[in-house]
Amino acid sequence: MVRTGRRRALMVVVAAMLAMAAPMVVAATARADVLAQYSPGVRVWFDRVSVPQGGVLKINSAGWAPGASVQMTVFSDPVDLGVALADSIGSMSHSWNVPTDFPLGAHTVTLTGLDLAGSIVTVSGTFDVTPLAGAIAGLTVPGPQSELPVTGARTEELLLLAGVLVAGGASLSVWARRRAASA
Repeated sequence: MVRTGRRRALMVVVAAMLAMAAPMVVAATARADVLAQYSPGVRVWFDRVSVPQGGVLKINSAGWAPGASVQMTVFSDPVDLGVALADSIGSMSHSWNVPTDFPLGAHTVTLTGLDLAGSIVTVSGTFDVTPLAGAIAGLTVPGPQSELPVTGARTEELLLLAGVLVAGGASLSVWARRRAASA
């Protein structure tokens, strides 16, 4: 009979701890979803990590003002790729045929145009040019980290949740010792 009372008390303490922690987890998750959906800023990414000489590199970008003209330039030796127009939602895509004699190694593409706030913004991304025999032709990658969804909770909420759980565990331990000593 005494053990059943202890189990009930333990279940009540655990349920109370979970009830205190649940709103923090829900709030942190909701905030992360909103941040992922409305991530501000202009972003650029490519359809592959490396492109062979003579291959095609697809340049993608988002976060521009709808209809904005976006100037594209490849650096090492500056190569003007021209202008692409952002669509009605501020995204743009451009396929560039890498010249067969284009220098091997790492290169940077810069994009310059108006962002959603009407400010002139320049963003850049890097890619590698490889010889045709060494190309990783079919490898695709996601956009830069700014394109990845925001997951998890902010550190403050996690620390608060950990504190609640530690305090609950400590009080449960003290309670169990007192019950054992009095029995």
